[in-house]
Amino acid sequence: MSRGCNSQEKDERKCKCQKRKQFWPSSELPMLVKLIECNYLKIRDLCLNTASNQWFDEIENALAAPTSTAVAMFWSGQGTIESMILGILNILLARSCSPEDLFAAQARLLRVRNASPWFKDIGEVICRIIERAWERTFESPSLLRTPRFSVPRIRAACSGAGVGLQKVARILLAARDAVFVKLPPEIQSEIEQLAE
Repeated sequence: MSRGCNSQEKDERKCKCQKRKQFWPSSELPMLVKLIECNYLKIRDLCLNTASNQWFDEIENALAAPTSTAVAMFWSGQGTIESMILGILNILLARSCSPEDLFAAQARLLRVRNASPWFKDIGEVICRIIERAWERTFESPSLLRTPRFSVPRIRAACSGAGVGLQKVARILLAARDAVFVKLPPEIQSEIEQLAE
């Protein structure tokens, strides 16, 4: 059942859009997020129905949530797969996040890669996002567990061979010793297979 938008709803959406633009300046958004944002605004303006608006609110909250909230959401497994992936992207695109959050987000992203066939198509974009996220982490090497050893390994993985999600897996494996978070054996095995 469709309904029209009243002026209060339009004002609330404009306010949310303004907040999102303050959080992520458009000049720094990767193409993937710009595409999501453009389509979001077009569809959202239609005000299709309450269920659609709730779905878009969930996605918008995933994009604008603090990294701690995004981490909690993707580990809880609650919410739609889209909002979980956008929460992961939120962490990967954040100007600052802990190496542990970055590592966990990258691991979770590789775990949900089979949830959508388009993951393979955008593997290169995801890889560049992850490379940049680790580069930002190197600005504060003291946050890493063993920076003297882990920074060169991660840099080598970022500049090394591999493409798309295979390279993402190699970067994650190189970052294992940089963080205190440990991968469960079954996840590590799966990621090692992807890295080959």
